Amino acid sequence: MLTVGSEVTLAQSLLLRWVRWTRRLLPDIALRVHVDVPQDLINQVASGMVDVAIMYAPSIDPASESTC
Repeated sequence: MLTVGSEVTLAQSLLLRWVRWTRRLLPDIALRVHVDVPQDLINQVASGMVDVAIMYAPSIDPASESTC
């Protein structure tokens, strides 16, 4: 199971195409897609709830870099 997060503005333009491509080329990969605001996605990646997040320009707190 791969959990991919995306901010709302990228969900339709990029994420949907990527999911279709992944399902076609890697049919054995189970995907979970999550759309949220950038700061929440950063927190979810740091906590392990989301494996990877697609964002325009994430702003990461230097104090939290060691946990990512």
